Amino acid sequence: EVNDKISGWIDFNLNGTFDESERVTATVTQAGSGSVTLEWTVPATRVPYSTYVRLRYFDKNIDATSPTSGVLHGEVEDHRIFILTQGRTNPVIPSKSKN
Repeated sequence: EVNDKISGWIDFNLNGTFDESERVTATVTQAGSGSVTLEWTVPATRVPYSTYVRLRYFDKNIDATSPTSGVLHGEVEDHRIFILTQGRTNPVIPSKSKN
C-alpha cells in the first residue's frame, strides 16, 4: 500500500546482529506491483565474505526501524548475500616507442 515502508539491514560488521547503522528504509510510493530501491554504502574496508540481508515490509502506521520486533501487519525475509572485494582494474603499462 502507498506510504508503507520497506527496511533492509546488511550485517556488514559480521557481529551477528542487524545494527541501526546497517539499516536503510524506503517508502512505497505506488500501489500494486511498484518497486522501491534500497541503497547501502558498502564499507571500503570490506573483505570478501557471505552475510545476510533482512528485508521487512511495514504498515505505514508501524515504526520501521526494528529488525526483530513483532508486528501485526507486514512480512520479513532473510537472504544470503556475498560481499565482494573492491573492483580492480589492470595497471597501465606505458608503451615504449620503437627507435
